[in-house]
Amino acid sequence: MDSKIANLLGCSFKPIVLVKTNEKPDGAIGPKSNKGRSCIMSYLNKVIFDRQTVVFEKNTTSCNGGLTGLGFGNGFKDGEPGIDIYASFLSTGLKDAKDKKNYQKFCSEKPPAVRDMFECGERIYSNYNQAYEFMDKKVPIYNNPEKYVVFKPFEDLKDGEIADSIIFIVNPMELSVLLQFDTSLRDEVNHVMTPQSSACQSIGIYVFDEAEKEDPHGVLGLLDLAGRRAMKEPIKSQYFTFAIPWKLYLKYLDNVECSYLDGPVWKSMRK
Repeated sequence: MDSKIANLLGCSFKPIVLVKTNEKPDGAIGPKSNKGRSCIMSYLNKVIFDRQTVVFEKNTTSCNGGLTGLGFGNGFKDGEPGIDIYASFLSTGLKDAKDKKNYQKFCSEKPPAVRDMFECGERIYSNYNQAYEFMDKKVPIYNNPEKYVVFKPFEDLKDGEIADSIIFIVNPMELSVLLQFDTSLRDEVNHVMTPQSSACQSIGIYVFDEAEKEDPHGVLGLLDLAGRRAMKEPIKSQYFTFAIPWKLYLKYLDNVECSYLDGPVWKSMRK
């Protein structure tokens, strides 16, 4: 399957998709166990650059935020080291940790090269309570009935297959055009989701959440530095993700003719 939207947009990188399924694709790559810690986004380099298929399942996903982001439950609360540790790590680290002794022990077990980051915290949230509240009550939680979450090139979608998330990888110019097109289909002013989330969550659970709405919105991603750090250049420093549910993609297709994507301004700028 080809993407008419991506062709008109002239994307530097072809889009990819997320599909929830009970069938493991032949030849797919992915983590073999949940030992260690690897970022979901590092595997997506293989999909974007090499057009390979990557598969995740709950018992091979080592990142707790990744478990949450792909719809494998609430990894922050259900997995080790637990929500108290994560609330400290995602905010100000040892400074605001409720159990400083336990958190210091957690930090001491980290490799020296990254220990300072854990002690200081990632500073994604300004304090422990804010981080805890987000993970406990605000992040959308899904428990996929399907066993696998698969990322693959858009062009590998089979006829009749429906993706759960269509992910465009766009530079600022391409993003501007895509947002202008999206805005043209709406009556409201705020038309895009920019959640406080990890990169995998902005292409996973937040898109799942939008898919349940009558008028879904796209989700802007790669807004977190941890996710960017896992990406290869030039995506690492120059690109964003813009992910949409299938329902919104069909709306795009229904309105693409005579749209901003097909208009004289963008055509002249693409030359």
